[in-house]
Amino acid sequence: MTKDNTWREVTLTLPPRMAYTHVFEDTNPNHYDINNLSVATLYAGVRVLPSPKEYELMVPSNGRNILARKEGSSQIEIYNDSDVTARIILTTFNEPFNPAVLANSASSTSGGGGGGATDGNVIVKGFSSALPAGNNNLGKVVVTEMPTVPIEFKTLPSGTNMIGNVGVTKLPPLAEGKSHIGSVNVEGGVSIASMPPVQVTNDPVRASCIAWEGTISVNHVVFDMGQHDVLKFNYILNEGDTDLFINFDSYQATPNDLKGAGLTGRAATIRMRPGESITDFTRKTSKVNMIRTSGSGTVRILGV
Repeated sequence: MTKDNTWREVTLTLPPRMAYTHVFEDTNPNHYDINNLSVATLYAGVRVLPSPKEYELMVPSNGRNILARKEGSSQIEIYNDSDVTARIILTTFNEPFNPAVLANSASSTSGGGGGGATDGNVIVKGFSSALPAGNNNLGKVVVTEMPTVPIEFKTLPSGTNMIGNVGVTKLPPLAEGKSHIGSVNVEGGVSIASMPPVQVTNDPVRASCIAWEGTISVNHVVFDMGQHDVLKFNYILNEGDTDLFINFDSYQATPNDLKGAGLTGRAATIRMRPGESITDFTRKTSKVNMIRTSGSGTVRILGV
């Protein structure tokens, strides 16, 4: 670097909402080039304390601008008008002053005389003339009135044309084949040649249920439902540690009669091992007879 070389370049980090003073240690430059590498808007001044209302140079976000003066200065102040840190490249040098630099560097109206830059919002109160012909666009247009547009339908052209809702008063006869209509009113008698098989279930539907819980030991116990009965047992649970023997109606639970009516002429007694359960058992009855051959344990019954 020669003695007369005044060109300097430095990268600075400017804190948000603060004015930063940069002092030139060995030069008095009269040209100040600011390259804004951030989204912040910057205001600079040599003879004024910069702010959004008063400044000598404004640098927009990610923009660049230059300030030139006839006289040099030992410092420049830069104000960061944002809530984020700004990073800039400040280039300074001393060259003969050329007023044309000021015209070329103006990003907005200079604030040196007290003025400031616009905030980017413009309110248009009216137009003195109509928009010229072409592809002109407005950001938002509110239409308060539209002219009447007569629409006449005659015959729809062939194709995949659709109408949202159509009332049909007459249809031609259905073609032969597997034609279906969602709902049809039939007047007169109908002859049915065949019907598919009909499945009938006797799964009971009642407004009440029968429940019982008790301890069964070696003595015969009867769960007598009185004037009520059940058509289906939701469950019969043996919660004891020994075998439970059950039968229904007038047939007592007989532990030694487990072979069925075909051999004894009576309904067979059912053996339930400890922890076993009978569920979804269809059986109409009003009595459940129960006994154990040893021990005791809880039995729970639910039926409908």
